[in-house]
This record gives sequence, C-alpha cells and structure tokens, in this order.
Amino acid sequence: MAEADDELTDTIREARRARKKSKKAKPEWYELLTSDLWGLLGTDPKADASGVLTEIAEVLGVTDAVNLYDLRTHAGTLGKLPYDVAAKYGDELDRRWKDLVPNEVHVFLDQFFGALKKKKADEWERALEDTRDQSSPMLTNVLGMVKQILPAFCRAFTREDNPLKNCQSLETDYLQTYIHPIFREACHRFGKTVWQSGEISTKYFVDRQKADGVAIVPSRDNFPVAYFEGAKPVSRHSKRTADMEKTMQNVVSIQYHTIKELLSSRRRVPAMLQTFGAQSINLEIVCCLLEYHEGNLFLHEVDRANVPAQAEDVELFPEFYTCIMGWTVSIRFYMRGVNNEKNQTVIDKPHGGPLGECKNNQAS
Repeated sequence: MAEADDELTDTIREARRARKKSKKAKPEWYELLTSDLWGLLGTDPKADASGVLTEIAEVLGVTDAVNLYDLRTHAGTLGKLPYDVAAKYGDELDRRWKDLVPNEVHVFLDQFFGALKKKKADEWERALEDTRDQSSPMLTNVLGMVKQILPAFCRAFTREDNPLKNCQSLETDYLQTYIHPIFREACHRFGKTVWQSGEISTKYFVDRQKADGVAIVPSRDNFPVAYFEGAKPVSRHSKRTADMEKTMQNVVSIQYHTIKELLSSRRRVPAMLQTFGAQSINLEIVCCLLEYHEGNLFLHEVDRANVPAQAEDVELFPEFYTCIMGWTVSIRFYMRGVNNEKNQTVIDKPHGGPLGECKNNQAS
C-alpha cells in the first residue's frame, strides 16, 4: 500500500511539473512567420525598383510560411547569392539609402574633423566651443549633436586607461557614455522619435526579452519602432552572433505585434510596415531595417560604422555620425508615411528619392 501511495505521489508531482512547464512554454518566435496577419501588408513597388528582392527570394528558396531573409553583412546570406545578384542588391541599397544624409552634412563633418587632425585631443573641446553656429538649420542640428557627443570621447582619449580600448570596461558604462547619447540626439533631432535606454521590456518583444535601447513613437500608444542591442568594446564572437539573432527576432516580433495591436484597436493597418534595428559590438555600429515585400520579410543593413577609440581615429567620426543620422532620417520618412491619412502608405517617397524633402523640412 505504501509503495502504491509513493508511486501515486510521484505521478502527481510529475504531472504538476509537466503542467507548470507547459504554462511557461511559449511558441518559438519563428512561428510568428506562419501567421495570416502578414497577408494584411501590401508591397511598395518603389522598395524594389530593380526586382532584386524577388531574385533573392528565388535563389534562396521559399516555403509555405513567410520567409525571412537576413541580408546583414555578418549573417552570411549574401555569400550564398550569385555575384551578379549580390552586386545588384548592393546597387539597390545605395539607391535607397546612400543619399539619406545631405551632402552639406558630409562636407561639414569632413572639414570639421579634418581640422581636428592637427590638434591634440585635449584641444578638441576648445575648438568645438569656437565653432560658429551654422546658417543652415540642418547643419545647426548636426553641430548641436556633435557638441553633445564629442566631449565624452575627448575625455576618454586623454585618459591613460582609455575605456574605449579597455577590455575590462563595463557594457552599461560604455553604452550610456558613448553610444546611447548619439542615438538619443539623432532620434530627437532627425528621427522625431524618443530614444529610451536601459533594460527595457515590452509586450512587443519575444518572450518579453529586454532591449538595451528602443526608439519610441511619441503618440498615445508609445509603440517601439526600433530595437537596439549593445555590448562592451571588446566582446566575444558568440556575443555578436547572439545579439544578431536577438535583434532579428525582435524586429520581426515588433512588426507582428504592431499589426496585431492595430487590429485589436480597430485601426487601419498601413499598406506597408517597417521596423528598425541597431547593434553595437566591438566598436562597430550596425543599423538595419526590416520590411515586408511580396510575401517575404527582408532584413537590410542600412549602414555600418566604426566607433572611434583613440585620437588617431578622428577620421572615423564623420561616418560614425552620418551612419546613425541616416538611420534615424529613414525612421522619420517612414513615420511620415504612416501618418499620411490620405493614402495610408508607409513610404511616401523612396528612401533614395530627392533629398530636397530632407533639406526643406529640417529637424528643429
């Protein structure tokens, strides 16, 4: 009798453990790709004028579910494409995103940091203070961003234990001092979004994972439009891979739950949706964008740049600034399309379109 009771007790305990496990179990993130909700999205013909995205889907193969093609440099997918298709895709990226930042900004940054090459790092802040305000509203915003960001780098460059080159630097300190500030300034000045940093978790993320940063659309919903993962200056390769996977999962999840949220509140789903992602690891910034096109999801690498780690890296600053600035400008174009009540399209002009729009509607 006692043995039977023990067996019954063990059976009950096992059943309870199984029940608890089943409650905790959640569907794998890629199961989102099998949802019928994706069919509510349309396709913007301007997003693939050359037809290369269709070619990529044909080369890599398709399934019954929505296919997700990760076209970021370190993902390895581009290496599976024929040379002519990969080259055509590169041209398409240039057409859409190369000119997001006006030429006057490139010229200004090249001249400003070119002049700093002749000065020591401890003289940079004085040179920054002496720089006159610019006549162009766009350049005024660029200069304001530089003034907010550069002093922290100047102080790091003049320290014997430069935290940007120290493998013992803490991830949180590094991100809060050198990375989050430039994303925050760029989002505010050029993206018209609010940047939040820290361990952030929302229902839009896979299993409520925590992001290191998000860009929030200032509205009644405060829904995230961009997801960010960061790591300290010196990190293992496995960390890069894990963060790339996490970023990919969550930009998909954000887009899926945005559709779901719009439907539940009985609002119209825009003709197209885009979600943005960014990653900082090993002194490198990678900015990406997820979009739906003809039944497939494509994760594009919009731009990448190296983070300056010492005074001798002064020539890296222009690309460091314009990489993040261009990414936030693309968010601004996207949001302008979302708010266009007339035709409910996400992109009112192709990303590579005339940038007179960017110049004439300066961030203030």
